[in-house]
Amino acid sequence: MAGISTGTPTADDLIRDLAGAFGVPPGGLTDVTVTDWTHRDYIGGSYLVYRSGQIEQFAPVLRLAATNLVRFAGSDFSSWPNSMEGAVRSGHDAADALLRVVA
Repeated sequence: MAGISTGTPTADDLIRDLAGAFGVPPGGLTDVTVTDWTHRDYIGGSYLVYRSGQIEQFAPVLRLAATNLVRFAGSDFSSWPNSMEGAVRSGHDAADALLRVVA
């Protein structure tokens, strides 16, 4: 389970909120990990939002480009959708794939 907070909650606050959100007893959650994405090296933030069609307009050009040096990354490209964890893992996967191409 994952949660997002804009404040500085205690571990008990997080456990109570996550348990309530997912309908499980608080005793069923035994550990909480907090990651402040805004202070992680090379990340510096959280979600970025585009309006509908803003990125899609570039799809034809990207499909025509004869390159294997373009990779897309983000939470939607990961096995952890809708989370910064997924976005970061996807970014690492994209970087690894590019490094294999240029090596």
